Amino acid sequence: MKRASRQCGAEKTVDAVFFAEPRNTVERDDLAGYAAGLAQVGQIRLYSDGPVVTYLVRLPVSALPLLDGLEITLKRDFAFGRVELPLQDIVLAVIEDVVRATGSESIPFETCGVCGAVDPFSAPMMLPGEDGEIRPSEKVYCTVCARDMASEATARRAPAVAMA
Repeated sequence: MKRASRQCGAEKTVDAVFFAEPRNTVERDDLAGYAAGLAQVGQIRLYSDGPVVTYLVRLPVSALPLLDGLEITLKRDFAFGRVELPLQDIVLAVIEDVVRATGSESIPFETCGVCGAVDPFSAPMMLPGEDGEIRPSEKVYCTVCARDMASEATARRAPAVAMA
């Protein structure tokens, strides 16, 4: 699963992961706060919770300095904390081993309703129902299929809007 920079909209994005070993609820809350802050400029997904907390993030390239600051904070304030950029399969495999070894809970990815791909940032879309009313889809769609569906809908002038 390649996770290099992607073109989404007008700006390239990059996928990354940050993880830490919180020692108490204050540090756990701090991690959630960092995730909420990053969600203001990109997409964020909780990947594991427990003794090791892991978040996956997709940010515009222009927001990468935020990850530099986060890495400094994690290394300074946590017993163990890192930011890995770009997100690669080998990094996820190592994190999954750490998650299992520490008894943390891994939160599984959903699969795309069209191609079956596993995408940590898959999301439902707003699609027209049988009656023509626009509603959230029951399935989630990977980034590529969501983009393709939106392009096809635009060509047909039918609404299909990705929900992030």
